Amino acid sequence: MRNRKGFTLIELLVVIAIIAILAAILFPVFAKAREKARQTACASNLKQIATATLMYVQDYDESFPLFGAGNRFPTTISWAMAVSPYVKNRQVFRCPSDGRSGITCSYGNNYNLAPYNLSARMLGSVLRPSSIILWYESNFWNSDYWLIEQHDWANDFSTVNTTIHSDGANFAFVDGHVKWYRVGRTGDWTQNGISYNPDNDSL
Repeated sequence: MRNRKGFTLIELLVVIAIIAILAAILFPVFAKAREKARQTACASNLKQIATATLMYVQDYDESFPLFGAGNRFPTTISWAMAVSPYVKNRQVFRCPSDGRSGITCSYGNNYNLAPYNLSARMLGSVLRPSSIILWYESNFWNSDYWLIEQHDWANDFSTVNTTIHSDGANFAFVDGHVKWYRVGRTGDWTQNGISYNPDNDSL
């Protein structure tokens, strides 16, 4: 009797089918793991930006940066420009999952903490720092690193980039901690107990 050499056609088809099934199962898992890693890197970015902002606050009599800083700076600047001396790398202003071309800053700040050309808000006036947003992932288009579009500072949650990390987004809070939240079924982020408005004590 002759020894068998190689596989039969049916055996090859079975092996190919098994490989295809395994690939279909594993590829989404790998993609999810990769996105989770990007989400973690994004959270690290926001942590660095929040820490830089709080360092700025301590250096300026516990007041937050302003857009249109008046006497403090000779020209109108953004929060990103104000806190940039406190970060080591400008790349922290870009989320690794943000694939939009021309975007140099993926994050927006809370306008309620620093209204345009108004008095700076004091850190001590924020009674619930663990619930008030400091920085967040913005879905507005901007191409200037030094200026975040004013729309990013809207007084509601409409500018949060809810699709960038598994139907959720990373938030940095006034106390410096960072957390990911999934958007609610009604699109209302306040159900998570977070707010833009430091004066809203109803949450």
